[in-house]
Amino acid sequence: MAGMTFKIDVKELTEFRKDIAKAGSQAKPVFRKALDEAGMKVKADARSNITGRGTTFTGELQLSVTHKTSTTPLQVEIGTPKIYAPIIHDGKRGGKMPPPRALERWAAVKLGDPGLAFAVARKIKQRGGIVKKNPFLEDAFNANKGFAENRISQAVLVIVKMMAGK
Repeated sequence: MAGMTFKIDVKELTEFRKDIAKAGSQAKPVFRKALDEAGMKVKADARSNITGRGTTFTGELQLSVTHKTSTTPLQVEIGTPKIYAPIIHDGKRGGKMPPPRALERWAAVKLGDPGLAFAVARKIKQRGGIVKKNPFLEDAFNANKGFAENRISQAVLVIVKMMAGK
């Protein structure tokens, strides 16, 4: 994803992953399910953070937050491909003028005149702070670390039982 991404990775289980073959073909789906559940929870909370904090205009950013689970390597990526996501996430300081054309729709809806986009862009350059920081993804990730760790621990226990033949 080009916009921004957070990952939940199971790198710490490198040695264990080498022995997963002993658990048979069911081991990877067990990990995949645990990671998928963690990813869905982080994604849902990130989407909620966007709308709950009033950082939404068209809803495109919220809908663009996705998760992708893989078993090689064992990880889940939660993120958005929207190029403006880092600006929403980290806020916007002054110093650089955004392209007025990108603000025309916003100015038309919020201010009633698309021609005011240039004035808004100039104000962003002068003052910044127009886009307040909303670390929607980071906050969702941090809020769900315990949940993800718990799901991965449960998966490890299931796989150890498989390896023991129980």
